[in-house]
Amino acid sequence: MSKICLVTSAEGPRLAHRKQWLEVLRQKQVVRPDTELGIENLAKHTHSHRAYVEGVYLELLQSAYNVEAVLQAEKKGYDAAVIACYFDPGLEAAREVARIPVVGLAEASMAYSTLLARKKHAIAIIAVAEKGMLKTYDVIHKYGLTEQLIPIRPVRHIPFEMYSAAGNSGKASDVQAAVNEYIKVARECIKDGAEIVITGCAGLGPMLAVEGVFDIDGVPVMDPVSVAVKMAESLVDLQKLGLKVSRKLMYRKPVPDDVSDKERAHFGFS
Repeated sequence: MSKICLVTSAEGPRLAHRKQWLEVLRQKQVVRPDTELGIENLAKHTHSHRAYVEGVYLELLQSAYNVEAVLQAEKKGYDAAVIACYFDPGLEAAREVARIPVVGLAEASMAYSTLLARKKHAIAIIAVAEKGMLKTYDVIHKYGLTEQLIPIRPVRHIPFEMYSAAGNSGKASDVQAAVNEYIKVARECIKDGAEIVITGCAGLGPMLAVEGVFDIDGVPVMDPVSVAVKMAESLVDLQKLGLKVSRKLMYRKPVPDDVSDKERAHFGFS
């Protein structure tokens, strides 16, 4: 048995979509029957979702709370955590300080995509805001995975206002408008060579999945939350073989845990 936590700042209908989709993953046994899925909401996050999606500074502020939410999940007995934002904010920091596996949506979805399509120039990502596209490019470049993207406009977006209306109201008409726009943009990506389309948003991915959008014209549509949850589940299992996060360099803890706790307290975290 394993317990996997989704770390999120979602509220209202956006949170409802994520909970609904996690329940579908259980019902369809996409995760093992004995895997427990839960949600840990951030202690503090931006009031405006757009402020986070398009804000570099505000994402930086919120990233610390992503890490703290992972640590709280660990204290509550979770075996792994998934940071539910496609920019993977705080991922490396969380891996450094947490004892449990921590998974990011962008990293997980790109890794799984290479198993479903050719290794280079095959992947397109659809974000939910214009500036969000630039932040998505940055995270993919950081991972050294840019070559996997299609050469022509590999990251595109649907209007934030359209996504926000669907996410905030939950009305069927607003959701369908966002789905229709997504399909239109995805078809443009497919025309330019995409063999797989990733939904670059932790809210839009489950929304599309709940609406049954898994394939467009024969091209798989990937919900990053689903694959990140499965990756987390696999990492928990692989620990039994001794496969854990390397503590040799990048994720080596710089100070003992008790010193780290004192440093965190200095910044107001407990």
